[in-house]
Amino acid sequence: MYIDYDFPNWNKYINAERTNKYIANNMKQKEKSIVKILCRGLKPIEKYPVIIKVKKYVKNRGTDVDNIRIKGLLDGLVEMGILKNDNMICVKKIILEAEVSKNKNGIELEIIED
Repeated sequence: MYIDYDFPNWNKYINAERTNKYIANNMKQKEKSIVKILCRGLKPIEKYPVIIKVKKYVKNRGTDVDNIRIKGLLDGLVEMGILKNDNMICVKKIILEAEVSKNKNGIELEIIED
């Protein structure tokens, strides 16, 4: 599944928190809302634990992979009931990749029942 939204990275999120905690919370709520809208109709995962594979499309190779933030994405999946929880009982592994793309700026998500 492809989510066409440029999730703010950790630097942007931390700067928002330092400016005003409500701005950061609004960012996270927006992320969860987007995930909830795009995941309507998806079946809940039944077999746990799962492996979550995330590919973030970035504009250039200078992007730090460890700066990619997926907290709102996972929380949105939990709130939608697609994932039971995002703890280590339910999520065995998260694979985080980055790929340079001139046209895409979002996240490709795959949930693999292990």
